[in-house]
Amino acid sequence: MIYEEPRNNKGKIAFLFAVIVAIIGILMLKNGKSETDNEAVAPKVETQELTDKDLTINKDDDIKALRQEIAVLRREVSQLKQAIEQQSSNKPNTVEEKTADTPTPIPAPAPTATYAKQKPTNASQNPVTISANDVTLEKYTHDWVSLEASVSLKNNTDRTITQISGRMIYFDMSGNMLDYQDFTKKVSIEPGMVKNINLRGYGFDDHYAYYNSQTCPISSDRIYKVRFELKSYNTV
Repeated sequence: MIYEEPRNNKGKIAFLFAVIVAIIGILMLKNGKSETDNEAVAPKVETQELTDKDLTINKDDDIKALRQEIAVLRREVSQLKQAIEQQSSNKPNTVEEKTADTPTPIPAPAPTATYAKQKPTNASQNPVTISANDVTLEKYTHDWVSLEASVSLKNNTDRTITQISGRMIYFDMSGNMLDYQDFTKKVSIEPGMVKNINLRGYGFDDHYAYYNSQTCPISSDRIYKVRFELKSYNTV
């Protein structure tokens, strides 16, 4: 009896071990079958045929996405070009701004040779400081029938006078001023000599005459006196 119990226990253990192994085997078979079923179903899903509509939709979406990517790339390339052009144009602009701020001096034109014929200059040709007695009135005549009066002027200087500017003032016999006449005449009067010039006589249209000349018979009261004033003269 003592030896039979261990043997029985050993048999039970072996039986239990065999049952466990069998259960494990059954479970493994079931798991393997489920995996094979899943694998068998998966290819059917992958190999499912797409309709023309699905293909068209997928194709349009791909083209649209591709166009969007191309547009984005073009925009980036354009921005990159603009950045490069702006960087390259900054240097010339700074140079131009500097040159604009500092104006360049304009060179003076080269002197051109002129060959104008010049007259010999002489200080005595210009008006000189004068005195009232440098030129004086020596004689004055004006008949009532003459348009012009005869005026004799004397050079009281030590130089030859070439031009005279003066004023002839006209008065009535009471000393009241009637009119005046300014004149400039080119003459040649040597020192101490007298030269005669002609001036328009006063009041010719009204039959006036110099009081010491021939007067109008019917208008004997139309007579006048004169006074000469020297303004300037030139000498050589």
